[in-house]
Amino acid sequence: QTVMATGDSPSVAKSIATRIGLVRGSTWYEFERENQIRRGQHSPMITDAVTFQAYKHHEWCGLVPRFEQVKALVVFGPTLYDFTDDDWRYALRMKELVFARIQPEQKKEIVTKMQELHLLTLQAIDELRACEHLLSSGVDLQEVYDRLMYEFTGHDLQTVGNAPDGPDHDVKRALVQQAGFLTDTEKHTFSLLTYRMLPVRAWELASKVRGNDQAVQEAAMRGQTLERIAPMSREELLRVIADLIHFETNKLNQPRVVVVPGNGVSDVPALKVSDCAISMGIAGADLAKETANMILLDDDFSSIVHGIEQGRVLRANFKRIVAYTLTSSAPGLFPCVATALLGLPVALAPAMILCITLGTDTLTAFSLATLGGEEGVMRHPPRDMSKDRLVSPKMIGVTWGQIGVFQVAAGFAAYFLAFNHSGIGYRDMAGTGSDWADPEVPMVAGLDHDTRMHLLRQAQTSFLMSVVVTQWVCAFCSLTQTTTIFKQRDLLVTFVGVLGSAFLAIALVYLRPCHDLFGTTRIDLFETICLSLIHI
Repeated sequence: QTVMATGDSPSVAKSIATRIGLVRGSTWYEFERENQIRRGQHSPMITDAVTFQAYKHHEWCGLVPRFEQVKALVVFGPTLYDFTDDDWRYALRMKELVFARIQPEQKKEIVTKMQELHLLTLQAIDELRACEHLLSSGVDLQEVYDRLMYEFTGHDLQTVGNAPDGPDHDVKRALVQQAGFLTDTEKHTFSLLTYRMLPVRAWELASKVRGNDQAVQEAAMRGQTLERIAPMSREELLRVIADLIHFETNKLNQPRVVVVPGNGVSDVPALKVSDCAISMGIAGADLAKETANMILLDDDFSSIVHGIEQGRVLRANFKRIVAYTLTSSAPGLFPCVATALLGLPVALAPAMILCITLGTDTLTAFSLATLGGEEGVMRHPPRDMSKDRLVSPKMIGVTWGQIGVFQVAAGFAAYFLAFNHSGIGYRDMAGTGSDWADPEVPMVAGLDHDTRMHLLRQAQTSFLMSVVVTQWVCAFCSLTQTTTIFKQRDLLVTFVGVLGSAFLAIALVYLRPCHDLFGTTRIDLFETICLSLIHI
């Protein structure tokens, strides 16, 4: 969401927002003008007072707009002093939103409310549950309003909605519970603000039960548009509230990351409370630059979009690298477990594990780190910060529980195949793990020490090559999350990384210095063909 806050007048601010594409839909002014023309009132009869009250056209705690045709909202700065929580919820949920004639402290308040919008939504859900309780209990809604308004303040609804929290906050809660209108349950405890707002919600529910035909007629006589609210039964209201609670509870509701650009001293209060403050490198004031977390050297707002895109690309690349490296940890662990539990000869020597971690995996991981973003990376919705972590249980389950299992299975298949090619089966190896590489044990499975070690090196090298090849497949699997790999921008970079890993693997198998250093050995043609079939 992009929100514009400016000191210009509402008309100028709307013109600027329309010119830059921030406002595309109809505001309340255009909507009301069309209605007047439809009624035959062709003269411009829309006063500033009517226009500036556009933020009031909502219901159900500000979660539902009354006029779906109104797609944009231009808020006049001085009206912010009259804003209730319902008004903030309605305004900040607008996709096309402009604040005009804004003072520095008001801009700071807007930023704070945007950061607290998820809390305002939770409070609205709590108040809707209270409305549900009132309707289910069958109490007289008008009686709730009359009695609580007298008990609380004796003033109007605006006073109750905007009254600050005071020492009598708990007293109001006790009065409501004593009257039997609303009480906490074992499953749900209502907030103090919900108790304070109960007379307001009771009055709104009573209005929906009565309808507003008379108010619509009076508004039409004044040349204004007021949506007709047909009388609703309690059962209908309960269904509407239940659907609204279900919708708001299941949608993504998390703290917003508010980014504030500003280049003047007057912008400093808003910059300080924002999650990310951005200042202009050329036209920005020194105080704004000192406060900012990010400075645009070219003073181009489009650089912010490029920065966000690069941030998404970097995070995606981090996830690729973490997922890729996690898959190779399973083949390094399970051979040790098999040696301890089944008594098999070590399937993968420690030096070979280092070859995977610091050698073949490193080259491919470097190539994954330099990848560009997937196609449409900026069209993805914001991630769920409570679930979409850099390392999540889902990633561990996929890398270890799925890909890791396949890698271990392929590695042991190559391992046993190498032994079986020389006439050594599982029964011959079981329980001989500690004796197989012991030079003091003359004969194991009918083989002397030198013959045993040669066969073990071949089996270990087969296991190593199996892990390396399956890691190549994992590299290509890590390229994209939503599209085919052929739409990846820098696919050639991954091919170069895999090719470098392949050359290193060939050197480990066929260069004698590597045999002496890492304990590998040559693999004959038969085993190479069998390895290829296993991986396919």
